[in-house]
Order: sequence, then C-alpha cells, then structure tokens
Amino acid sequence: MSSKRDYFNSFINAEDAVDTLSSFNTIRTNLSVADAKVTSLSFFDAIYGEYLPHLPFKHKRLFELLRNRWIKTETYRKRLQEKNSNSRILISGAGPCGLRVAVEAAMVGMKVHIVERRSSFSRHNIIKTWSCTISDLLSLGLQVYYPQFKPHGHLHLGTREIQLCLLKTALLLGVTIEYETCLCAVVKPVVGVTDCWNGLTSNIAAANEFWSGSQSLMTENSEASDNAEEPQELALKPGEGNVERLQKTTASGLALGMLDYFEAAESQSGGIVDMQRVKEGVHNLIPFDALLVAEGERSKLIRNLGFDRKVTRFGPAIGIVVNILVDPKAKAIPEFVVSRGDSEWRKSALGGLDQRGIVLENMEYMRGSTHFIAATVMKQSLVDQGVFKMTKPTVRECLHPENVDIEKLHGLARTLATAVNIPENAPFAAKNGVQIFNFSTKGLCVQYYKVLESAVDSSIVLPIGDALQNPYWPQGLGVNRGFHNSLDALWSVYLWFLGENEQSKEDRVIFFKIMDWVVFSEKCLTPPDSWEIDPVTRYSPWLFQSMHRQELELKAAQFTLSKRIRDLYKLQDLISALAYDEQSIQFTYPTEFQSWSRGDKISVTWNYTGFDPDTELVFLMSSFFSGNAVLIPNIKISQQQVNFTVPYDVNIDELYKIYLYSPETKYVDGPSVRIVKSSRALTITDPLTKTYWAKGTNVTVSWENDGWDGNMEINIILANRYFSKTITQALISDQNVTFTVPSYLKNDETYYLYLYNRKIEYVNGPKIIILAAADAAYLPLDITITSPTEPERWSMLSEQTVRWNYTRATDDVPVTIVISNRKQSPTIAKAQLYDKNVTFTVPYNLDEGNYTLYLYTDETDYIDGTTITIDGIATK
Repeated sequence: MSSKRDYFNSFINAEDAVDTLSSFNTIRTNLSVADAKVTSLSFFDAIYGEYLPHLPFKHKRLFELLRNRWIKTETYRKRLQEKNSNSRILISGAGPCGLRVAVEAAMVGMKVHIVERRSSFSRHNIIKTWSCTISDLLSLGLQVYYPQFKPHGHLHLGTREIQLCLLKTALLLGVTIEYETCLCAVVKPVVGVTDCWNGLTSNIAAANEFWSGSQSLMTENSEASDNAEEPQELALKPGEGNVERLQKTTASGLALGMLDYFEAAESQSGGIVDMQRVKEGVHNLIPFDALLVAEGERSKLIRNLGFDRKVTRFGPAIGIVVNILVDPKAKAIPEFVVSRGDSEWRKSALGGLDQRGIVLENMEYMRGSTHFIAATVMKQSLVDQGVFKMTKPTVRECLHPENVDIEKLHGLARTLATAVNIPENAPFAAKNGVQIFNFSTKGLCVQYYKVLESAVDSSIVLPIGDALQNPYWPQGLGVNRGFHNSLDALWSVYLWFLGENEQSKEDRVIFFKIMDWVVFSEKCLTPPDSWEIDPVTRYSPWLFQSMHRQELELKAAQFTLSKRIRDLYKLQDLISALAYDEQSIQFTYPTEFQSWSRGDKISVTWNYTGFDPDTELVFLMSSFFSGNAVLIPNIKISQQQVNFTVPYDVNIDELYKIYLYSPETKYVDGPSVRIVKSSRALTITDPLTKTYWAKGTNVTVSWENDGWDGNMEINIILANRYFSKTITQALISDQNVTFTVPSYLKNDETYYLYLYNRKIEYVNGPKIIILAAADAAYLPLDITITSPTEPERWSMLSEQTVRWNYTRATDDVPVTIVISNRKQSPTIAKAQLYDKNVTFTVPYNLDEGNYTLYLYTDETDYIDGTTITIDGIATK
C-alpha cells in the first residue's frame, strides 16, 4: 500500500501538468482533515502538518522554504482577514506570470482560481533569467523540483520548468487550477440572482462557438483569431504584425511619434454579458472580486473590455527558434550568446554561417530540456535559402503560410543546429521544434486598470504579463519584467480588497510608470530577499529619485509619486525646490568625457556656493541604456570630493553619466564616462588549447601577469554546466601551479579551465577532457596550428610556412596541409607530425579568392586554421 511519502514523491517527480494535478489530487484525497477545511486558507497548514513528518529531508526542504515565505506574508494576511472582505481572485492564463502571481496571492490570503485554455506545457523556449529572478524561484522550491539545476554560470530556465515549479507550489498553497478551460466573458451580477461578478468559462469547443455567436467578441483583426490550418512553425506571434491597419492618433486625437501606432479597443463592454448567455451544462460560472488577465498579447477578452493599446514598430526583425531533443548521454555543448557587435563574432558559429551566406544579426545557444537555439535572421537570407518563396514588401506578408516553405525552414534550422555542433540525427521537438516569427513591433496597454461597475457589486480587471506589455524579444525581459508587473497588479488588487480603491488605482499607474521609466534591468530592483507584493520593497530607490528629479526640474504642477513614496524616500516637494539662482555646484574633475576601467581608483571633485556645508549628496554613475548604476550616499557637500573604485560589475564599452544629487541641490550633471577594458591582464599560457588530463597525474597550469597585484590569490577552477569546483589556489606572483588531477572528476567529461579572483573575475582557459587513470598512456592526439593564426594573403609560387604544436607521446604521424573553398580543396604540402612545421611553394593553378587553411591527420580529421586569400602569381 502506498504511503504519504510515496504520494508526495510522485508529486515532486511529475513532469507535466496532467501528472502534477493527478498526483496532487491523491495527496489531497489522503488528507485526514475535512474537505471544507482543506479548501480554506488553512490548506497549507493542513498539508504541512500532515505530510511533513513522513518526508525525506530533501522534500522537507520545500516546506521549510514555503514556511519562510508564509511567515513573511503573515501581516498581509492578517490585514485582509481583519477587513473581512471577499478576496476571490480569478486569473485567466497559467503561463509563468499567471502562476507567479497566483502563488503570491495565495500567500497573502486570497482565494485563487486559475483557468488555462491549454492542456499542457506546450512551450520549450528557454528564457534568460536574472540572478534575482532565480533567487525568487529558488525560494519557491525550484531546486527541490529540479535538483540538477545549478544557480551559476549562464542563468536560464525553460518556460516549462518555470511553469512546473510554480504550478506545484501554487497547488500546495491551495490554488484551484483548471486546464482546457477558456474564460469566454465576464457575467454582470443580477439583483437577487448573483451577488458578484462571475467569469463565464467553458471548454475550447464551446468557447469558439460562444465567440462566433457574439459579434462584439469577434475581432476585425484576422491575425488575432485562431487559425487551425496555420502550421505550428508560424504560430508564434510575439507582436502586432499588421501595423498598417492601426491609427497614428490616440482616441482623443493626440498625434503619436513616428514609430508609434494606436489600436483602439474592439469594444468597451463586449466582453461583458448577461445571465441569458449562460448555458447550463455548457458554461460554468466562477465568482470573482478581481480578475487578472494573463492570456498574452493576443488576448481577445482584454480587447473587448475597453483596453486600448499603443504599438511601437521597429525595423524589420525576423526571429527563428529551434528546439531539438537532448540525448542525456551526449557530451555537453558550450553555451553562448553572440552578436555582430562582438569583436570576434567571425570566429563563432555566426561567422561560419555568414560564410555560407546565412546572415544572422545575433545567435544564442542554451541547453535545458531541449537544445535551444534563438537567432535573428536577415530577410534576404531567408529568400536566398528558399524559406521565403517570394520577396514581399512587409515581414508580415513574407510570413504568410502560402509564402513559407516549411521543408526549407526545417533545413535552415538543421543548418543552425549543425553550426552549434548538435548531432544531425537529433530529432526536433514534437511541439514547437522550429518556429519563425515577426518581432518588428511591441505593444502596450494604454489603460492598466478597469473597474467593472454594477448595482450589485464592483470588481476590477487588470492585464498582466504580455497582455499588459510585450517584451522586445532580443532584450530578454520576459518573466524578469513580467513577474514584477504582475505583482504590481496584485498590489492594486490587495488595496482594492482593503477598500482603498483610489490608492489602488493611483498605485497601479505609479508603478507602471516607474517600471517604464528606464530600460528595465536587474539594477532597477532591490535584493530579492526583501521582495513583497508592495512594489516599494522591490524597486530600487534611485528609480523614484530619478523620476522625481525630472518633475522638480520641469516645475511640475503635481507629482507622479504619491505622498507615501515621497515621504518614504524623503523626496523634496516642489515648493522646496525653488530659488536655485544664488546657489551653484559644479564638477572640477572630471569636466569632460573620460575613459575609466574596472578597478580604477577615481577621485571626483567639485566646487559649490550658497549651500549649507552639511548638505548631504548622493554620487550617482548611471547608464540609462542598461539601467546599471553606481550609488554612493551620505557625502557632505563640504568634502568637495568622493573617492571610489570603479566596480567590477559595470559593463564594458557602455556609456555612463555621472551626477551629484540631493533634495537641495537637485541633480547636477557631470560628463559622460565610457568603461573600457583594463590595461592590466592575466592570461593562461599553459595549457593553451584543448588538453587531456588523466586522473592521478600531475599537471601544471601557467599564466602571465601584466599589472595585477602579485599578492592576490587566484582560484584554479574546472567547471561545466553541471559542476564547478576550485581545484587548487595560488598567488598571482607564482605564475604557475602543479597539482594532481582529482579522482572525483568524471571520466570522459569536458570541463573548462578558469582562473578566478573577485576583482579580475574569470580568466578563460581551454577545454579539459578528463580520462581515467588507466588511460594516461593513451592520451589522444591534440594539434594546434600556431602559424599563421591571422588571415593572410599568399601569392601563387610564393614560399610559405605552416607551423603547429601537438600533445602526444607517439609522434610518427603523417600530416597533410590543405586549403579549401567551395570549388577547390588542393593538398599543398605534407610532413611528419614531429617536424612541427613545413615550408612549401604555393601551387600556381589555384583560383584567386578566399580559402580556409586546414591541417589533416588520420587520427584528428581536419584541424581548422585561418583564412588565406590567394591573389595572383608572385613576381621575382
């Protein structure tokens, strides 16, 4: 007979929505308390008390994490209980944002019901996640559900993994979730019949029938309706594709910017129906006091409840996403993100594809439940590769199903995968294996909040996640920003439930403007252990200071920020910001554009007149591109200088602006500063290339130091996606360290060698492949071309030399030198491995143009070299 331990283990190990719900229902059925008890706010306490004694330590850890979060939100629950108000919240959409807000709503004492039209987690996409987002998910049980997840290195998670983590936690907190259920409309309360607003739900077939029978719910935008005949490769539509149909003025006639369009709501009340539309046995009613719509940017309901949208159009942008199934036994492939802005992009997969005529603006590879590739591809390359059958004027027309060759699209996807070194026999994922889409636009709801009024009851509707604001795909905002706009909406719901209706509306507007004030980044947020539903606990103070500063400078008639926020951060009221004429402060260093490096010791100086010498300043160095900022508070103006070390987390090649600020001085602009690479360097000199180490053997790592303090300690690290460990330590001045290869490393596993110090950060080394101790005498042959290493021009009949190094006990191996392009691949020289170089005369019968240099042996196959340009016959 199964035990409670077995029931819970099945729940933890469930890998999809159906299995999760099934195993959870078993847990729920086997609770000894009454069903009325477990559907109340005490559900978490009930399951905690009954199951905890039966669980192993690793599963008890989940309850410990959730108990800590539960205790942290106790004040919010008490306030809601003291108000004794209805606090039923309906959420339409069980994506990452819908589930994250459901978890928090349950934590603060709300009764939560989610409906989701899909039956399973259909998205494989892998999302770049900020460290604070990872910390938030870890506190909700992520590593219990996915013990193999490592919170370091390239931080990313699959959409599926995020949803599964949040779904399980939501269920444990008493959230009700229905899959394959659509929210068709909201039903207005009727005196004597219903005492509140209701969500009208049904299965997908009944929902389609309901919408087709309601003209007000049908959209004129054909793209917004589901197209059953459209292939899944074209189903992803992250933005408005048909901007030509939109307006260039708002509803009030206000002209928009050159890039902005206005999309009026389809209807102000078309999403509201009366009880006559409800069919017993077909439709269900879910009572709610607040509705959060997390249906994505293509939500029909939002468009029919009076929410207008602003749509911003960028240049033509086409994305392609590839998901390929992972063989767990296959060796890991290094993850990467590369764009044409990188100095060495030509040496990456991007450069290799470019030589084949496939022009990408950027490309990234990550590994989760699938091999995940995302790239921005140029329209002409899609035409050249036959993916687009014809060139069309707009991206939307190019992506019409009749113009896309799906077979050629899969061929292009396979080419991208091969460039990343994914095996050619690895199959595409059955769902969303290959998708191509237009992300030339992004949309934003103009209204963030709507009150549903009736004679019986009032409720509120708020869009969240992508339904509120589309992320611009290359920025990687996704759930990183979506979680916060969702929690901000929940804060407004919480205030509404407390009866603070005006504050609820005001705060929704304030915090959306705060989020949109600069390019949203991790620097805009406080440390995650301070996060609560109140947005002031999550957003960095400098955001509020920056917004208030501009309003002070513009002499605004009223402030955006509420008195609560101004008092919290002691922001200066407008009336106090007068009479600057006789007061001044100006920088004396720097006074013009500067270039600074990480770790530089800087002294910023200024002069001032007319201010109290005890006036306290804040020094701010801020990038409005990434949101990265350096903040130094509590400086007396009379000091006339601030000394600091440029932090190691500022972004290389990014422009920063420096300021001094106080409520009395307002913001004083300084010059711009560009962060450049330090002239100091630490470089690994041995090993230089991929190397094999056998367990138990002694190996040496050497390095060169240029400018760093020799007394600083460095860690020698071996790491891959699943493992990271300091193998030994040394001083920089040692210049090398010898150690024994540890036995705990895995045989035939590939690791990356790094040197690390907090100030220097990571110094990249080569790949290290670990062999068993018994294989030490059979190290594989490893060859590196040492000259030429940069592109060269060779004339026919000229003398040239190719040099190489190798690691191998046996060196009696023939070596062949080849140059190759698409038409020719001539052998131009032969030698023995131990020669380490060969001099030869370039043949006279070559075509002029670019070739790739290769070195070949029977054991290594082809070793890639640099580009060689043949440009004619040498003259003597």
